[in-house]
Amino acid sequence: MKVLDWFFAARPMLHLPVWTIYLVTLCYVRHTSACAVTINDLVAMLAINLMTASAYFVNQYFDMESDRINQKLGFLQLGLLAPNQMAHGFIMLALISLSLSVLLSAFMFFVLCFLFLMNWMYSASPWRLKDRPYAGLFANAVSFGILVPSASIATSLGYHGIVHGALLLMYFFFAVTTVHLLTTIPDKEGDSRSGKKTVAVVLPLRAVKVLALMSLILSVVVAYGAGYTMLMWISLVSAVPVVFSIGVEGESITLFSAKLPIALLTGLAGWFYPGYFMFVVVLIIVTRLYYRRRFSMNYPSIR
Repeated sequence: MKVLDWFFAARPMLHLPVWTIYLVTLCYVRHTSACAVTINDLVAMLAINLMTASAYFVNQYFDMESDRINQKLGFLQLGLLAPNQMAHGFIMLALISLSLSVLLSAFMFFVLCFLFLMNWMYSASPWRLKDRPYAGLFANAVSFGILVPSASIATSLGYHGIVHGALLLMYFFFAVTTVHLLTTIPDKEGDSRSGKKTVAVVLPLRAVKVLALMSLILSVVVAYGAGYTMLMWISLVSAVPVVFSIGVEGESITLFSAKLPIALLTGLAGWFYPGYFMFVVVLIIVTRLYYRRRFSMNYPSIR
């Protein structure tokens, strides 16, 4: 179980947006229906995956108290892992990630260094970007909406290809912004009690939902202008529960609104790569079994 504790403490389900954005970007920039993953892609995804895992380790290390209030995780709170183990895991995974990026290109090393810096500043003092409403929002949108697809584009076309993929970066920037805005709402009470100032803490909840809707609309405009039909429809469908949530108070609809765009994008990536779809299904099943046995809870869930 100790090995499994380490694995799930890295929050593999929260890596799905990273893998999904990378793979969807890959198909769009290669302009082919027969999307193929190269060895370089696998190395790049592994490097980004390890850096993402290190981010969740350092996040849990610095967020022990607020996570306890919000009843999240439990790896540190229940003593399954020690704080110093989380710290060592953060350093080790980050170093391995940076080492792998060197094998790919100078640009990938730059991307991973930037991600490392953002991860540290997001959770650690004195920056604590996650406790700053707009800086935290921007950090998430840049990390997952700009850097991850940039890594995918650069692996396929070289860093010069970033110019050709600029509209994809804009689309994912707005999509990630939407999801981050909505995910701050369920944690509002716990974040407020622990002194964190997220967007949901400093703004009325309806205003946060309206901002999320506006961001989705911008993603629709970008996708339509770029001719990304499937991405446009994903954003349009995702906007429906957001509109509904503006007039309805309740955590369930908000959580559904936050998860729907991720689920739809993952479905698109699974359509491009059937093997990825099978991987996601297995990961969900294994994760539910682990969380039910370890924490007596149903995770992940639609609610």
